[in-house]
Amino acid sequence: MPDDLIEASWEGGKLYVGNADTIATPLRLGRDEALALIVALRALAASTDPANRDAIDRALMKLEQASGSPATWPTGSVLPSKMIKTQQIT
Repeated sequence: MPDDLIEASWEGGKLYVGNADTIATPLRLGRDEALALIVALRALAASTDPANRDAIDRALMKLEQASGSPATWPTGSVLPSKMIKTQQIT
């Protein structure tokens, strides 16, 4: 049930989790949801001290790998900056 709480306790250096049936399977994100998280993580990374960005960078890398090629994204999606190719006009 969405209103149930997950129980967690810490004993003897171990974490025990109970009432967690709803998180027994991996979370599935749609492309729009993944893209929104990528954009938010990029904004957070840009405003965070580089010494504290390890978790952000790891999460961003996993989301980018899991979200697939930009060619498979919905039309009108905003691409993460590293995926945009630019060309100088002379």
